[in-house]
Amino acid sequence: MRPEDVPHGPIEQSRFFHVSGISMALSSSACDAVFAAMQVARNAGTQVSLDANVRLRLWPPARARQILTQAVQRCDFFMPSEEDMQADRKSTRLNSSHRT
Repeated sequence: MRPEDVPHGPIEQSRFFHVSGISMALSSSACDAVFAAMQVARNAGTQVSLDANVRLRLWPPARARQILTQAVQRCDFFMPSEEDMQADRKSTRLNSSHRT
């Protein structure tokens, strides 16, 4: 999926639009499409919710953190699970251990 594939009409006519971190982890173009859809929703006054669904096997921890941080800033509701929060703490420790 690419940003130009985002169906504006259904998003603009909705009260809520829900996105998942898994969709953003699949590919760069899918990630861009999710951000484009979030912008369509925001422009239409549609409230955006985000479930992080952190799956570190799908993307490097640093990229997950960068993208999800941007996504959280663009959503109205953020719903991380306890596992998502643990994955963030674990990846922080992993990243810290690689610094010299």
